Formats: sequence, structure tokens, C-alpha cells
Amino acid sequence: MTVKARQLALTAAAIAAAVVAVWIYRAFDPSEAGWFPPCLFKAATGLDCPGCGTQRAFHALLHGDLAGAWGFNAAFVLSLPLIALLVALRLKPGISPLMVRITGSRPFILTVFFLFVAWTIMRNIPILAPD
Repeated sequence: MTVKARQLALTAAAIAAAVVAVWIYRAFDPSEAGWFPPCLFKAATGLDCPGCGTQRAFHALLHGDLAGAWGFNAAFVLSLPLIALLVALRLKPGISPLMVRITGSRPFILTVFFLFVAWTIMRNIPILAPD
């Protein structure tokens, strides 16, 4: 199999997996279905990790419930435009070489990392928790 054919097959498989995942999260509510994977960090520590609530937030977004998604995991909702930008830059890096350099820079990566650390700390302080 050539490199091009392998890339095409992997891309097709990734798209198919994404379609199946979207269908599953649209059809089944992670709050009610007991077979969705639990957060191992929360199970071990009792604390919310940066991703806690992401499955429920994704389900809410697929049903058009932005407020519900925000309540489950605001960081996930806020990160979606960044994720879309990063995917677009990965697929077409020639669109904006400057943005490729910025999003791949150490300061950018550290900023995103520390924002998620701050989010994790804030959501585990009872008086600051959005719940």
C-alpha cells in the first residue's frame, strides 16, 4: 500500500469513527446510559479533571443546548473554536503560516496548558465551582 493510499484509508477510517461517535452521543445521554466510560481521575480522587462533563456537554451541544453544555464543562465549549482552528491549520497549513507558527509556539502551548490547570483548580474549589 502506498503512503498516499494509507493516508486516504486512515482519513476515511477517522471520518467513519467520528460519524459513529457523533451518532452515539446524539442518540444516547451519557447522564443516563451506564456504559459510557467514567472519569478515572474522578473515581480515584473525587475531584473533577479538566475533561469531566465533556461527554455530557457534547451530548447537550448535539441537541442544541448551549447552556446545558456550558454547565457540564465550560472549558470544553470554549475550546471548540480553538480545536476547529487547529484542525483547519493541520489540514491546510498554507492558509495562514503565521497562525501555524503561533499555535505551535511554546508560549501558546503553555498558555493553553495553564488555562486548563487554572480551570481544573477553580472547578474543584466549592465556592468557585459552577455547579
